Amino acid sequence: MWYDTFSSCKSLEKVFFPSVVRIGNRDFRGCENLKDIELPSKLEYLGMEAFSGCSSLTDIVIPGTLRTMQEKAFYNCGSLENLTILDGVPEIAVTAFRDCVSLKEADIPGSVKIIFRNAFTGCNSLEKVTLREGTERIAESAFSSCSKLSSLTLPEGLKTIEGEAFYRCYALESVAIPGSVSVLKGFSQCEGLREVTIADGVRELGSSAFSGCKSLESVVLPDSVETVGKNAFRDCSALAQITYKGTTYTQSDMRAFNSLFPDSVWDK
Repeated sequence: MWYDTFSSCKSLEKVFFPSVVRIGNRDFRGCENLKDIELPSKLEYLGMEAFSGCSSLTDIVIPGTLRTMQEKAFYNCGSLENLTILDGVPEIAVTAFRDCVSLKEADIPGSVKIIFRNAFTGCNSLEKVTLREGTERIAESAFSSCSKLSSLTLPEGLKTIEGEAFYRCYALESVAIPGSVSVLKGFSQCEGLREVTIADGVRELGSSAFSGCKSLESVVLPDSVETVGKNAFRDCSALAQITYKGTTYTQSDMRAFNSLFPDSVWDK
């Protein structure tokens, strides 16, 4: 199978695969009545938009043999509720599950090293995300606008959380950042975020890391932090105190804190 094999076959409801190792670009794109599919156990390649727009698809299991997933593989599968990614899959592609608006949970195995940009953007029913030890990078906007996301588990060993990774995850109230993360970005406009735990080891809060987190009341920065980037705390209207290296800065001490990190823009 190479490309467009069954694209837009709107009456197709069920597919059985023999020993297929490759599903090509757009092979099942727009098969809007496709409900029942079991990906082959030896699948290695999943092409661009392979199942995008399969609006009746409810369940999918990604086999651990998969080595390449191209962008938009399951983009806009609006009925997809149950996603299982087996250990062995190395990455989640760009916009792979974007706008899968019925998806409620994502449990990512440790074999997944990188979750690329916009992988789960707009999955506005997504409530729980669990990442396992082994995942190293969450790319830009990977989980942006997942407005119901309330449970997030980040593993030790995670190295990078890029800009707007969790942008506008309004239901997220608490998050624990492991010390393996060297540069922390990605939580701007999380308006429900009240509690942030940052483990020792984090060196930098990147630009706009927590900007617009209007419910955030206090932050303790570990001694390992060397840099607080531009606008890191802008528009955090409830932020009453920041503790750093044994000193607690209150709102009346904003100037003192901002003199340490002039670009952080802690304001009311």
